[in-house]
Amino acid sequence: MRIMITGAAGRLGRRVVDTATAAGHTVIACDRELVEAGPLVQPVIADVTDYDAVRGLLDGVDAVIHLAAWAGPQPGWPRTHHDNVSSSYSVLLAAAEAGVTRVCAASSVNAIGGIYSRQPRFDYFPIDASHPTYAEDPYSLSKWILEEQARSIVRRFPSVSVASLRFSAIMEREARVAHIRRNEAAAAPDLWGYSPPDACAAVCLAALTGEVRGAEVFYVVADRTASEVPSEELARRYFPDTPIRGDLSGQRGFYDCSPARGRLDWTS
Repeated sequence: MRIMITGAAGRLGRRVVDTATAAGHTVIACDRELVEAGPLVQPVIADVTDYDAVRGLLDGVDAVIHLAAWAGPQPGWPRTHHDNVSSSYSVLLAAAEAGVTRVCAASSVNAIGGIYSRQPRFDYFPIDASHPTYAEDPYSLSKWILEEQARSIVRRFPSVSVASLRFSAIMEREARVAHIRRNEAAAAPDLWGYSPPDACAAVCLAALTGEVRGAEVFYVVADRTASEVPSEELARRYFPDTPIRGDLSGQRGFYDCSPARGRLDWTS
């Protein structure tokens, strides 16, 4: 396939470029800074909030992986919201109008609210894609809007499918465990989760060929938490009023990733 990857110079973007080219795909590596060229990599500098710039890159493209975004509200609330929301809509609309029918987009477990919330609210554990959103910061809101944009695009362009992948902290297990060991309570708002980088890159590619029905949301988080405390104890300690509806035995994760495991070959 010929794949356009936005945010290709980012931490995850570089891994996705490498994973795609290793599988023999041709990549248009799009970012605000130049990605190193290679036999299967065409680097492009572009501002993906600019619809016309994005649309001009998509002729002959088979699929899109949209990773470009601020990874938190640190640039400032208005800029985070504007850039993330404008870029996701530009990419989704331009892809659909160019006849691209498979899109993978990076969402976040924080699309329902979480780490940037004053007091995160969870209605039940494990959390699945039906859980309502209580987002209150611009980053989390922008990820929820991305998913709504995808639903809107698919209604307008029924041949398009969009897999929005809800990642947690993208890092290796050892680093996440060390971080949580230092401050277990600080990790409570995102439920002690993490998403291994290589597995994230692989699932982005799998989302382009896997079974995706229209616009869908998938949790892609490690099967076990990065905490050394049993999950049921964590739930009782930090979220005593949240009912447990599924299996949280041992160190089982707080997110239901079974749809991604079954249909996108997610392994972690």
